[in-house]
Amino acid sequence: MKKLLLTTTIAAGIAFSASATEAGKMYVRGDVGYQFGANKVTDANNKRLNGFTGDVGFGYAISDNIRTDLTVNFSNPSAKNEVKDGKGSGTVTYFNKKTDDALKTATTALNATTGTTVCSNPKEASVSAKGVITDATCPATSGAQTDAQIKLAKDQTDAFKADLKASPTINLAKAYTITVKTKNLGLMANVYYDFTTGSAFTPYVMGGIGINRSKAEFTVAGKQIDNNGGTDAVIKIKSQSKTVFASQVGLGVGVELAKDVVLDVGYKFAYNNGAKFKYKLPEGDLYNGLNEFESSKSKLSSHSLTAGVRFAF
Repeated sequence: MKKLLLTTTIAAGIAFSASATEAGKMYVRGDVGYQFGANKVTDANNKRLNGFTGDVGFGYAISDNIRTDLTVNFSNPSAKNEVKDGKGSGTVTYFNKKTDDALKTATTALNATTGTTVCSNPKEASVSAKGVITDATCPATSGAQTDAQIKLAKDQTDAFKADLKASPTINLAKAYTITVKTKNLGLMANVYYDFTTGSAFTPYVMGGIGINRSKAEFTVAGKQIDNNGGTDAVIKIKSQSKTVFASQVGLGVGVELAKDVVLDVGYKFAYNNGAKFKYKLPEGDLYNGLNEFESSKSKLSSHSLTAGVRFAF
């Protein structure tokens, strides 16, 4: 009797854990993890992108070994690269039309009031200790100045300072940093094959295809080209969103925590075809010297380690 009871118990245990998800059942899932080793997005950034990844999904077990699901995936890998002094070359400029127009208006007004060309090249001007633009290209007005001239000079100086901040030109021959942040949202249809082991552990392999929508933001921080000794400047470059074909393969193991509750630990290799970023420019604004920061990779890949839970019903 004891042998019969023991045999029955063992058989029931094997039947309970023969498959992580029983045939004919649906399930929901959620996973979080770390994405690493993704491609370099630009030639200027030689660091690979790393960051958070996660997904949620809904699936169905076709048989004890084959299941399929539809998942929504999100990731935001990033990287920061520091370029040492003298290792780079050229310049990168962001031209903000609104502030540049304000500078031109103030300069024109000041020149008209004084009757001389007070500032012919404000981009290369310096600001004196008194706060007024003064150098070879922007000399201070001589002689007695009216209140109107002084006010216009201050307006022009304020416009110049705003333009330096809003439309900087960064010297890439000096030390600078470039930070790349990406956001990816994907929709994937996946198929899994579960290997029956007769235990609580069910290894599996998987593959999936779908679409991925990505965008990137590049932040260049360095020294501005001006006559003030190189002031700090930052240029943010946003890309347009790009939707491309995506695929992934992976493997993992499901651990049955309770009936219809499975802990899922897995690895995935993802591949996005044609994810080459293009710049998104505000209307009327321009960038110059961005060839070094243009996305040179049209095929981006990544590795992910994730852990999550599946609930069958």
